[in-house]
Amino acid sequence: MTLNLFYPATFLPHKNHYFLCNREIIDFLEKSDIKITLTITAKDLKVKSDSIKFVGRLPHETCLALMKDSSALLFLSSYESLGIPILEASFNKKSIIAPNLDYSKELIGNSGYFLKFPLNVKNFIHTLNSFKNDYIKGINKVSHLKSNTVSSKVLIKIFANQLKL
Repeated sequence: MTLNLFYPATFLPHKNHYFLCNREIIDFLEKSDIKITLTITAKDLKVKSDSIKFVGRLPHETCLALMKDSSALLFLSSYESLGIPILEASFNKKSIIAPNLDYSKELIGNSGYFLKFPLNVKNFIHTLNSFKNDYIKGINKVSHLKSNTVSSKVLIKIFANQLKL
């Protein structure tokens, strides 16, 4: 069973795409039959692996379609004001794999798969294995959006109205 993770993010240093270039991660992805789709180009991240697919910048509708077809959202950003892909994944009932940081904990609560930060290879592999084992068993840790701040609550409500959810 192939798992498809989707990471929609522009190529910026704080998005941590370079973390995926680690040889140990590449080997793990290939042995574990896990694929990651990135919305950057192969020129941005020079890594050779059948487990990493580069689709480049895409229209929003195409990104949403890829998210709906994915097994989970992968989101490696070291900081965000909100993290719109997390909102989109939640509304599409997708599991979320993200760093254990304030922005993600604010939205996901305890229902995601959290990566230790700063990112490290052993924890990343362990977290992906946990997700894969749960997925195979039919366990879906779908994030139910939560927010403790008024601004996030307003943004979540606006976002939901925009998507007509």
